[in-house]
Amino acid sequence: MCERIDSSHRERQPHPFHQLKCSRSIRNRAAVVYHLTCATLHIEVPQDVLFSASLSYALHISRMSAKCPTLGQLRSVSNETDIVAVEMLILEFVRPHVVLIEGCLRLELKRLVVHRPLPLKIRECVGRVAIALADTLYAYHYCLFPEAAARACLLNACERLGIDVDSATLPDEFRTPQVAEIRAFFVTLETEKT
Repeated sequence: MCERIDSSHRERQPHPFHQLKCSRSIRNRAAVVYHLTCATLHIEVPQDVLFSASLSYALHISRMSAKCPTLGQLRSVSNETDIVAVEMLILEFVRPHVVLIEGCLRLELKRLVVHRPLPLKIRECVGRVAIALADTLYAYHYCLFPEAAARACLLNACERLGIDVDSATLPDEFRTPQVAEIRAFFVTLETEKT
C-alpha cells in the first residue's frame, strides 16, 4: 500500500490524536491521514489546520462529525477556509492510500497461522496484543506501512506471549527490513519505559 513512502525520518511527529475523546478507529484514521499528508503533500500549513482537516476527514468518512466536540473547538481557533482547503487536498491526494494497521492484521494472522498453527484461544490473545501494539504506532510514521506494521505487531505479540515462532518457516514478507525496523522500534519503546 504505502510501502513506497520514505521511512528514513524516525522522529515522532507531534499531534494530539491520542488525547481525542472519540473512537479508536476515528483517532487512528485521523493519525494516518495526518502522517500521509505530511509525508506526501509537503504543504506549509499550521499544525492546528492540518490536525483539524485530518480529524474532519476521519469524521466525515465515519459519518460521525457531531460526535466529536474537539472538531468544533478547533474550528473556532483555526481558519475554516484553510481547514476546508486542506481537507479537499486530502480527499484528492491522500484518501486512496489510507489503510489502517488493524485492517491488515486479520490477513497477516491467517498467513502466520498457516506456517505456525495456533489454537483459537491463543490466536485471539495474539490478535488482542497485536491490536494494542498497533495502537502505539499511530503516533509515529510507522502507521504509513500497515502491512509491515501488522506483521511486526503479530511477531512481537507472539514474543510477548511466549509463543515460539521460527522466522525461517514464515513467508519472506515477515523477514523484510521494514518489519525488523518496526520490531526494533518496539524494543526501543520498552527500554524507554524502564
